Amino acid sequence: MLIAGATLSVVLLGGTTTAFASQYLLDWLGFTPDHTIQHRNADGDYCAAGMIVRPEGVEMDDPSFLAAQQIFRAIDFETLKIPAHIRDDDRYSDARRAEKIKYFDEYNAAHPEAPMAPPMWDPETEMLSATAYEVVVAGVKERGLDDSRFSIEGGAQCDRVGE
Repeated sequence: MLIAGATLSVVLLGGTTTAFASQYLLDWLGFTPDHTIQHRNADGDYCAAGMIVRPEGVEMDDPSFLAAQQIFRAIDFETLKIPAHIRDDDRYSDARRAEKIKYFDEYNAAHPEAPMAPPMWDPETEMLSATAYEVVVAGVKERGLDDSRFSIEGGAQCDRVGE
């Protein structure tokens, strides 16, 4: 559910909207996000994500953390452009999707008493999160601050339409 430190991506593909988090999403995430995003993924499933900036080894009033939080909260996910190096990254490929499915199939075959359902495939959200993280790091560095004093954490959940 969470991606901390390096990235947390939320990608807007097609019609995405930044929206107020539903109580269900807030309960599922376990925190009040700095940003929430809703969209339909490439499979047509409805996805919702929430992300938050967290301090890393510093107090809540640390200038680097506060700058990261300010920059992140100002991102307009409706217009955020995903750079090619993220869009073309293997982590979001069909091959990676197949690897994940295989992993869950193998795990479930070995543990029939406690099978796991693979999460819905939502590379759009992951790519947006990675892009947002890069934007925040660049902004913090531009201010001459330490970009290691924060992380971005979040989670996304997708529901198949009609299920």
